Amino acid sequence: MVESSGSLNPTFRWQAASGWSQALAYWVIVAPSDGTGQQQMLIPIISSGPAISKVYDGPALIPDKEYSVWVYGRSHNSDQSEDRASFASGTATFVA
Repeated sequence: MVESSGSLNPTFRWQAASGWSQALAYWVIVAPSDGTGQQQMLIPIISSGPAISKVYDGPALIPDKEYSVWVYGRSHNSDQSEDRASFASGTATFVA
């Protein structure tokens, strides 16, 4: 899920949830793994493809510190009669 670990601007990559619309809104949350800092929500993205990526665009990361990452998604059909939301099923970690 995390590409470019060891970078102060890592790239996060994931796949769209199976059976969901291709047009999803995603939110990426990053926080220090040791609980010493606040969670940072990156700028939300809309994706129309099965493979999604997001480059870190939050406040400066601390070099050599471990961070946890969660990805959340939301989708609805064209007439908005059905809405789906996903909650992070796991946590990925990386070192800046």
